[in-house]
Amino acid sequence: MSTVSSLNPFEIFFQDSVYLELKNHLYSYLRRKDEIRKFLAGTGDGILLELGSGISPVTEVGPKTVFTDISWQALEFLRVKENIKRVAAMDAVRMAIGTGRISTVVCSEVLEHIPDDQSALEEIARILKPGGVLILTVPLHAYLYAFDDRFVSHERRYRMRNLAESLRRLGFTGFRFSKVMGLFDKAAALTAILIFWAMAPLMKSREKKANRHVILKWILPFYKALNRIYCFLVKWEAKIFPLALTNVILISCRKAGLAE
Repeated sequence: MSTVSSLNPFEIFFQDSVYLELKNHLYSYLRRKDEIRKFLAGTGDGILLELGSGISPVTEVGPKTVFTDISWQALEFLRVKENIKRVAAMDAVRMAIGTGRISTVVCSEVLEHIPDDQSALEEIARILKPGGVLILTVPLHAYLYAFDDRFVSHERRYRMRNLAESLRRLGFTGFRFSKVMGLFDKAAALTAILIFWAMAPLMKSREKKANRHVILKWILPFYKALNRIYCFLVKWEAKIFPLALTNVILISCRKAGLAE
């Protein structure tokens, strides 16, 4: 995800191939991607737009999939490094897309970064066809806002009832909800930021870069295995514990009207 005009610190960190592989096997990325895949089933074969894809999209590349982001650097990375051709740089609050042109919009961990999130939701509603699907993931609960949210430039956390009501006013219906991650994820995020701060001098050291790569490549298989296990734990913790302890929620809904 990227919602600023240049790559954020995590994206700079992960432009390196080894670090990018670490990111793309991170439990939280795997968890969101898996849950979104389930909700995409049966959404039709029209144009699918992923909003704020950054350098690691959560949807699969397809003949009618378009990846957008405000960061042209992120999209250039996708185009050159990942050979993804259907990309478009645009602001979520002013999308250069005709009204009613898109069948499905996926917006995962993006809305909370946008200062004028209501305008972004209005734009999503505008570009969707009648009957079009929105799949949205956001962080929940203001009382969980902490330094990890500030570090990744979260403008806010959401109250599910208020967000759902905003979507209803824009003409969305047929709501489905899924608790994606809970407090295990929050604890891991807080820990990760502390580790990132501690490792920052090492990451900037060119002299130690080669040794760092050797170490990371050696631990990569263990890292992948541990993240798969933690992804499983996070999934079931979110399912078992109540909404009040949910860190990330998925909302799926349809724009009112008959699908074309």
